[in-house]
Amino acid sequence: MRTLTKQALALKKSKGFKLGRPKGALGKSKLDGKLEEIKDFRDKGLNVTALAKIYGVSWTCMRNFLNTKI
Repeated sequence: MRTLTKQALALKKSKGFKLGRPKGALGKSKLDGKLEEIKDFRDKGLNVTALAKIYGVSWTCMRNFLNTKI
């Protein structure tokens, strides 16, 4: 059974099919409209934790937002 599955997947891959889990879409964030404000605060030297407290989100949310948008 295992060899049949591996053979079938190898055949699909050789024909150009994408295998594996699809990448997730970026959802909407409560920070989306505030990108310019956040950039200004970052230029003034505020760290991720301080920004997260200002906007009422966790620091991981702020870090992920900064990593994807800036």
